Amino acid sequence: MFKLIVANRFSQSSLIQLKKSGLADVSTCENISELKDQWSTCQGLLIRSGVQVTQELLTQMPQLRVIVSATSGFDHIDLKTCGQKNITVMHTPEANAQSAAEHTLGLILATQRNYDRASSQVKSGRWERGALIGEELMGKTLGLIGLGRIGSKVKKMAEAFGLEILVHDPYVEQSLHPNTVFLGFEEVVRKADIVSFHVPLTSETFHMIKASTLEWFHESATLINASRGDVICFSSLLNHLIENPQFRLGLDVYAAEPLDKSSALLDHAQIFFTPHIGATTHQAIARASQEAVEKILHYIQSEKTSDTLPPSALWASKIIR
Repeated sequence: MFKLIVANRFSQSSLIQLKKSGLADVSTCENISELKDQWSTCQGLLIRSGVQVTQELLTQMPQLRVIVSATSGFDHIDLKTCGQKNITVMHTPEANAQSAAEHTLGLILATQRNYDRASSQVKSGRWERGALIGEELMGKTLGLIGLGRIGSKVKKMAEAFGLEILVHDPYVEQSLHPNTVFLGFEEVVRKADIVSFHVPLTSETFHMIKASTLEWFHESATLINASRGDVICFSSLLNHLIENPQFRLGLDVYAAEPLDKSSALLDHAQIFFTPHIGATTHQAIARASQEAVEKILHYIQSEKTSDTLPPSALWASKIIR
């Protein structure tokens, strides 16, 4: 029988379906190291982003044939080594998009309306509304860097708030978006009141935000990042925050996670932080779990694949592991 390890968080209903299928000998764990004694016979992995599929791990799984990750991102998987070992890799790119898009709007609202300071103020028994004067979204300009699955949803939601939208995405067919304003990266950053990133980590997007590009933002602009932490050069960002006290950020991702308790970012009140929870909703977990289980079952039954990695898109050739 097909030997399958399921690691990290999956919905109970999806696990029941998997076990009832009778197609696999299923072992579950929170941390894959708990089942190290089964690595040598493991044929399939069902994982989330909490599992780092490294070259070292793959070397210790000589019978591994397939990996399904219940995620849209995939930088937790060494795709190069998987390719060398003829291991099929799939993911669930659509499952988390709605939750990630909604969280992006939450970060935008939080930064414009001082939600973190407002909540802390009430909890501490203070009622100083004058210190919490915020900004409306209506009439502001939102720059979207990336118009893929998540960026497209953010665009639709943001338009409902009355935001004017500018987009930079060199990999999107502009003719398919006739009512969208596409501009160069620098133009978007210079014109936008709020800039939000929705990109994979590639050689092009690594440190897109650095000292030279931070100069393009106006002093009271807002930067939102719920994509990949390394889109931002954090050392450059710290200098910019000191020099521009009105500059605001909404961050859900970081270069190293979890964010270190001693990080200098925590000294800056103009940053609204969340701990990489863009896809963490009951609904997204349920959808991703269900899709991942269906993919692994189809593979076991007929080696049928879908949403294989790396993607066939042009940008995929520039992915950074």
